Amino acid sequence: MNVIRYVMCALLALGALGHLYGTFSGYPLGSEVFVWSLSATAFTLAVVTFNLMACSGDRFPVVAAMVSAAVWAALALGFGSAVGNIFDPRAVIHAVPSIMLATLDAKSLWDSSHRSKRLSRV
Repeated sequence: MNVIRYVMCALLALGALGHLYGTFSGYPLGSEVFVWSLSATAFTLAVVTFNLMACSGDRFPVVAAMVSAAVWAALALGFGSAVGNIFDPRAVIHAVPSIMLATLDAKSLWDSSHRSKRLSRV
């Protein structure tokens, strides 16, 4: 399961690096849209970081990873909708790994809650 998480984190990190490149090459330095685009890159890297921390198995990083990945997936799909093509590669490179990560995080939370219930019955 962790291999899938690492692969999805790597894909999302590549998407963030592409976004960073597009930010610097497409917008004037210090402009309003430059700052917003840079903040989106930072959020994407935070999603990657939370998901790498979720490998520890602690509940809080898993919840933070799941929520941030789900929010980023929604924003990526919203971007795809805004440009008129939900399957735009710029949206897909962010949405697919984020959906996968949010799903893995939800499964991890589900498994841990069932495991703790089983242990409490013993």
